[in-house]
Amino acid sequence: MKKAFTIVETLVAITVLMIAISGPLTVSFRALNAAVGSRDQMIASFLAQDALEYVRNVKDNNVSNDVNLGWLQGIGDCIAGGMCAVDTRGNEIKTGCDSFTADGCRLYRTTTGHYSHEASPGSVATSFYRTVYIKPRVGGESVELVVDVLWQTGSYGVASTTFREDLYEISK
Repeated sequence: MKKAFTIVETLVAITVLMIAISGPLTVSFRALNAAVGSRDQMIASFLAQDALEYVRNVKDNNVSNDVNLGWLQGIGDCIAGGMCAVDTRGNEIKTGCDSFTADGCRLYRTTTGHYSHEASPGSVATSFYRTVYIKPRVGGESVELVVDVLWQTGSYGVASTTFREDLYEISK
């Protein structure tokens, strides 16, 4: 007598195999999403730190070069609610970045892997938006520098990171 699988036995075997395979695939998919989310968080942190360092450098150069117009020369337009775009690659601080999703706030990845607010030939628009603003403190001898990076991430929706630092007026 020949033994063979019936259609019902075959369907049951396929169902068991699908259940056995779907568990590891689900875990792999979630791990991949978490890795992409972690990568984006890391990039956003680096972009925020980049802008923070740039503004701090502008302030320090103003102090060391004894700029007559004040220690906030060049970054003053970002004070009192004026959001700015800090293009560290283009070495400039630009106004007109009035909301997170404004085109002036979007970051582009250049062909060399750097990030810039200017779209250049070959650059790719990213999902990252970066804004910088400065909150004056009472007394005028210090300000709070705030850098926000906002990005669209796959299954998590919109995410953001904020870096804050106090800047103090110092003299030579």
